[in-house]
Amino acid sequence: MLVLDEIDQIETSAKSSPDLYRIFEWPFLSNSKLILIGIANALDFTDRLLPRLELKPECKPRIIKFLPYTKEDIIKIVKDRLKKAQSNGTCIIEDSAITFCATKISSSSGDVRKVLDICRRAIEFIEKEFRQQNANDLAEQLDFKPVKISHIMRILNDINPMTNNNLINKATMPISQKILLCTILLCNKEMKIKDVPLSKVT
Repeated sequence: MLVLDEIDQIETSAKSSPDLYRIFEWPFLSNSKLILIGIANALDFTDRLLPRLELKPECKPRIIKFLPYTKEDIIKIVKDRLKKAQSNGTCIIEDSAITFCATKISSSSGDVRKVLDICRRAIEFIEKEFRQQNANDLAEQLDFKPVKISHIMRILNDINPMTNNNLINKATMPISQKILLCTILLCNKEMKIKDVPLSKVT
């Protein structure tokens, strides 16, 4: 069994395309026992990068679609991870903050990895803030404040600075940034793409 993860990140060209086709044909060779599993974020990966597979119905891969995580799925996953990290009933992230983050991500990509990354950054921010405020009180046992909605919002703004109204409203925004922003919005509107890859913009 051969598993190729993030296969849609492969940059295909006239030189590399035959090799990729050959890999997809391996399972169908005579006496082959190979099982090939390709994992991709793009649902149209084979149609877009390997169109010749359509000419060989016997080599056409079976596509299994996995739906994005729902808000409820994400909340359950995050809380399950926190149970393993929490001790003595300490609250690391407030339920309202988890729900807020899950709602934001589930409405765009449903990528649970983004949620976990945001939660991790928020916890690191709280820890850094805690150490700075209590640098001279190391001997004293102080309560560690949990992550709140405001902390999640701060991390989201750091990750997606274009959502910051102050940045968008600045008249001094360079023309290149304006063009990039317009291109992303156009891709969102015309191509129905929520997460616009760099290859679509450049």
